Amino acid sequence: MTRTPWTAAALLVLACATPPKPSPSHKPTAAPTTSAADHRTAPAPAPTSDFTPPTLRLPDTTVPTAYRAELTLLPKVPRFTGAIDIDLRVLRPTRVVWLNANQLTISRAVVTQAGKTAAARVILAGQDFVGFDSGAALVPGSATIHLEYAGVIATNDSSGIFHEVEAKVDYLFSQFETVDARRAFPCFDEPNIKTPWTLKLHVSAKDTALANTPVVSETPEPGEMKAVTFATTRPIASYLVAFGVGPFDFVRGPPAGKNRVPVRVFFPRGHSHEADAAARQASELLTRLEGYFEIPYPYEKMDLLAIPNTYSFGAMENPGLVTFVETLILLKPGQASLSRIRSSVEVTAHEFAHQWFGDLVTTAWWDDVWLNESFATWMENKIVDAYRPAWQMSMERISQREQAMRTDSLVSARQIRQPILAKDDLVNAFDPISYQKGSSVIGMFENWLSPEVFRAGVRGYLNAHAFQATTAHDFLSALSEAAHKDVETPFSTFLDQPGLPLVSAALKCTAGAPPELVLRQRRYVPLGARGQAKKPWQLPVCTRFARDGKGEGTQCNLLTQLEQSFVLEGATGCPSWVYPDAGSHGYYRLLLSAELDAPLEKAPLTVEEKMGVLANARALMRSGDLPPERALALAERAAKGAGDNPHLLRAALDLSDSVPRQFLSPEDARRNASYLSRLWAARTHAMGFRAHPGESEETRLLRPAILEAVAMNAQDAKTLAGAFKLADAWLKDGRGLGEDVRAEVFAITARFGTVSQVTALLHRLQTSEDQSVRRDLATGLRAVDSPEAFALLTDAVMKGTLTPLEDLELLLGDDVFTSGPARFDYIKGHFDDLARLLPRDGVSTLMRTGDWFCDLEHRAEVEAALAPRTAKTVGSPRILAQTLEVIDQCIAQKEKLGPGISKFLARAP
Repeated sequence: MTRTPWTAAALLVLACATPPKPSPSHKPTAAPTTSAADHRTAPAPAPTSDFTPPTLRLPDTTVPTAYRAELTLLPKVPRFTGAIDIDLRVLRPTRVVWLNANQLTISRAVVTQAGKTAAARVILAGQDFVGFDSGAALVPGSATIHLEYAGVIATNDSSGIFHEVEAKVDYLFSQFETVDARRAFPCFDEPNIKTPWTLKLHVSAKDTALANTPVVSETPEPGEMKAVTFATTRPIASYLVAFGVGPFDFVRGPPAGKNRVPVRVFFPRGHSHEADAAARQASELLTRLEGYFEIPYPYEKMDLLAIPNTYSFGAMENPGLVTFVETLILLKPGQASLSRIRSSVEVTAHEFAHQWFGDLVTTAWWDDVWLNESFATWMENKIVDAYRPAWQMSMERISQREQAMRTDSLVSARQIRQPILAKDDLVNAFDPISYQKGSSVIGMFENWLSPEVFRAGVRGYLNAHAFQATTAHDFLSALSEAAHKDVETPFSTFLDQPGLPLVSAALKCTAGAPPELVLRQRRYVPLGARGQAKKPWQLPVCTRFARDGKGEGTQCNLLTQLEQSFVLEGATGCPSWVYPDAGSHGYYRLLLSAELDAPLEKAPLTVEEKMGVLANARALMRSGDLPPERALALAERAAKGAGDNPHLLRAALDLSDSVPRQFLSPEDARRNASYLSRLWAARTHAMGFRAHPGESEETRLLRPAILEAVAMNAQDAKTLAGAFKLADAWLKDGRGLGEDVRAEVFAITARFGTVSQVTALLHRLQTSEDQSVRRDLATGLRAVDSPEAFALLTDAVMKGTLTPLEDLELLLGDDVFTSGPARFDYIKGHFDDLARLLPRDGVSTLMRTGDWFCDLEHRAEVEAALAPRTAKTVGSPRILAQTLEVIDQCIAQKEKLGPGISKFLARAP
């Protein structure tokens, strides 16, 4: 799954080889490949009796061997009806069959075993479980349970079965990860239970019905209805069942892969000209992934389905029916921004990688969801780099690593393999730790082992466990076998403790002895945070260094202790330069001694390594290991020395623009604006708001970042005036504003424009039916920073004319300052109203309100207002802890770094 592609800070997240002798017909097996008792990493407590309700996991008394489900789905009707037959294997005697169910009303339940059928008594047990008492103990062997029921269509959430409207046309979609299949079917809703599903949908004769597998029959029914029956799936987990209903259009892509799998893109009416690129790239990416894994795509078809709006996800890897929010795959030719074009390719590659790593082989429990998401994130970079080498995905890898490290610098951050012991843990499991941190760690170990060895391990893992459920141990054992050395032990040190290492490096040169690199490790902790590593990490450190008169050398060492020394092999004298993060593959912060740091500006570092140096400087300033004067001076030198390299310019921009406004007095804010103008205004004026002939794609991607920084923090008058002019022209006729800078122009206008301009932008957001325009408007409007403008946003939220994600964008804001107290007071005072308006996960996201404060008084107010609500809001305890820690860090860093920042700005011309 890919987390929402929007920029909401509210979402911290703000996402093969041949199987063993499959039958040629690819018919589903008659039984699940694992039982509920297999691979239990968080086993359910032993029940005191058959009637004891489960708490988190189902008891291991029965498992399904096949599902046959029917649903009646009408997009205009707020409820649905269903019937399901579940073939069971009874593992030990029990009177009660426990299933997962949420918001389902059971009207009939019948259990059959050994030719005897009996009505079952329904036992309700909390929000997620239902039991069926057959009146007599079922004995080990086969049985069947038949259920008839009704459920609710979600209208303000994109989970379970949910309703969407586009251009006044109604559609239904499904989204079941992690535990929402139980909102559509009474079932065994756990990932380790992989079972064949046969699905029949009763829908309007005018609608198209889609599911994981091809249609095998369509039968007319009374009342202008039809029954659509789909082929039985291969064994899949319940969270991967998927369907969509509505008057979809579609386009075909070229057949893909060894088996010439049909590829289609389905979408709401009116977008036919926007889906061609998605269809072409889908075929190419699927074929390339098949080549990497050396396993033919394991399903019968590949349909991509565009959804008008989603809340908590951007795309989902359902086998054979991958779903996307439509702004990811519907691209207007000649109009879509480069960032959206690239996101479309990257997210498609991510979800397609899951077809093998997540669908073909599935994690046994949600504590290993990182394995799915980390691998797919890592794989998207690798496969897109091969598909579009000019995009230089290694730079994207560096950006993803930085996102993970910033999240991981919180002491309240999760460990990668976080035990899932409650629903709170499930809500928190999909964040940059599972995606970007895990991907970065995978990349670090691939670099250590070599791409060839790592790939052999991946293929061995998939071959051994096709259509099964596995754990991290299985994956790491396959890597160890391929590498002929222990990979699991060092890798697990990153899985099972939170935080990231800070590696300090020094050079020891002694006459008559080879030079040695001295490495020390500790946990990286910013000022204002407290935390220690429970044990040392075992981390690969790959070092590039000068060999006197003999070019350069590279060697990789495994740092396993708090301090170790390594001989630099092949160096005949003291190297003139050493960089202990070759290629910026390491998942650690790097602190160099003075004798290593000084020569780096003249060392032949790669662009990736230079980006790593600048990112480390920002982090080391926050931890107090680098004086802010040195960090900001480095940013200035980097900006001047980057030439026209857009990647280095972006890294220098991030460092120079890294001083929070909360740190600055009014005079220092003026000086900081002058500092940023001196570095970037002239370049911004030369770039302008529109691309120039012959301009590189990377420069086009850099433009919005520089424009926004120069406008927002430097408050450059020429840039502000240009943005206002473009916004006014667009508001007049919808023209003259390219999508590459549209969101940034809206943001500049929302922050510094008039109330009437904000009103006009907000009206467009409420009335536009173009989802890409709405996305950019909401992203821009979250930048409003006056209490008066914020009041306009809250009125719009309460009118219910926006999507849940748009609501959160506007409420939580972006780098708020002036409007911060007004935002906090509003959310605090309307928390219960907002809780009724927002999706379940959106309520926990409100716990981020106030993370812009930087003083003890407001910190106490945030804790007092929100802490009492955590018991009633799933997923919120960790989010609130992170909010409070962000405030703590800001307070400490303002105190410690403020004088140095002020000193630097005072002497800057």
